[in-house]
Amino acid sequence: MIEEILPSIEDCHDCADFSLVPLIWSRTVWGKDIGEKTRARIDRAILDFRYWMDEPGNDVQWYFSENHALLFHTSAYLAGHLLANETFTRSGRKGAEQSAIGAARVRAWLDHFEAWEMAEFNSAPYFPIDLKGLTALAALSPDADIAERAKKGIVRLCEVIARSAHHGMVTAAQGRSYEHTLCAGRSLELSAVARLLWGAGWYGRRVHALPQLAVCLRDHGLTVPESLAAVACHQADEHQEWRFAQGQDRFAALYHYKGRDFAMGSAAHYRWNEWGYQETILHLRLGKRPEAAVWINHPGETIQFRVRPAVVLGRLQAPSLAPTSIGGWPYSTF
Repeated sequence: MIEEILPSIEDCHDCADFSLVPLIWSRTVWGKDIGEKTRARIDRAILDFRYWMDEPGNDVQWYFSENHALLFHTSAYLAGHLLANETFTRSGRKGAEQSAIGAARVRAWLDHFEAWEMAEFNSAPYFPIDLKGLTALAALSPDADIAERAKKGIVRLCEVIARSAHHGMVTAAQGRSYEHTLCAGRSLELSAVARLLWGAGWYGRRVHALPQLAVCLRDHGLTVPESLAAVACHQADEHQEWRFAQGQDRFAALYHYKGRDFAMGSAAHYRWNEWGYQETILHLRLGKRPEAAVWINHPGETIQFRVRPAVVLGRLQAPSLAPTSIGGWPYSTF
């Protein structure tokens, strides 16, 4: 498995940082259990990696979003600490200096997160990436302040997941959404997080942060408040209402309302008369079958790549409904 993923890290493919963080964790904690030849190749890949856009390189890694930034900075911080006396090829720095720079950038990232939370507000595919970085910091950080702040960040994200959860599925307006995250909700990693923490949800095939979250709960003193179980698995007669805001300057005003048999999440007065950027602004679930969902996407632009939604999209999911296409864009009816 390690040797399969190493080429993408060695060549600095896009999203290589997603693989590098758990690889550094494995190398740090279980390095002695890895074969000598593979371990040496891991170390070489770590030393040759490009950890930020200010280091020399020519690749297609994406540095500019909140989630990637966290993983790049976490990687530089923990890799430098792991190989403190080695020279990192791109920067020319010794590991200890690389780690210090990574630590400063991690602290700056945490400052921003604590002020504004998620840039891609409430986004199902981005929770696991933020959790991947935060759990690695909580488990491996040599600095107590970073470890504690990371744990608080994890707990906050778990609270947001609990508020949004309905029968093990997250129901929320999202600052970035994809067809596979809206249609195939049972296989979303957030459903697996709900299953792990509160017993309601499904374990999917692919995960980013779930094993790391489990290890933090077991081995690294992470505690998620027990009171969130009743919030996530709401069965009371009264309804829950929750309002909060995320994003720079709290630009997304988010509203959640749920009962035992329904749930909804929306973004209030969101970017009226502007182009959308792959957001879902209204998301509903009906009944006890979490597949029964309705959503509306913010109409997207058409000038870049032709991959973002260009029509309002809504769907009440059922096995008998097959998606159709209008004008080349995915569209479903209910």
